[in-house]
Amino acid sequence: MTGYIISLPKYETKYTEFYFPEKVTSPQTIIEGQNATIVLGIVNHEKETDTYRIEITINGDKVKEIENISLNNEEKWEQDVNFVPTQVGTNQKTEFLLYKDTGTDVYRQLALWVDVIAGR
Repeated sequence: MTGYIISLPKYETKYTEFYFPEKVTSPQTIIEGQNATIVLGIVNHEKETDTYRIEITINGDKVKEIENISLNNEEKWEQDVNFVPTQVGTNQKTEFLLYKDTGTDVYRQLALWVDVIAGR
């Protein structure tokens, strides 16, 4: 019986971390037409090299895309990411959508609410 238990394959969870490495509070106030910056992080725990893509949307409208983020297993990516809000308004939902490989389904997502004020 012991030999059988030892011979069973070990199951390891494969996943990707997608996160804000710094504390982020909502809503953020940003100025229309100017760069807003947020730090994003990804850690690959998929047991293989994967390529990721990030889309940033505000109220469903895509404002930025970052492609070809290639990470080996256990490799970490953290970067300042800039995007430009295009419409004035309060409590706008800003989503950070992570796609894996060439997939079209969202793999992970983060959200942040922003108040966009008119440029001066």
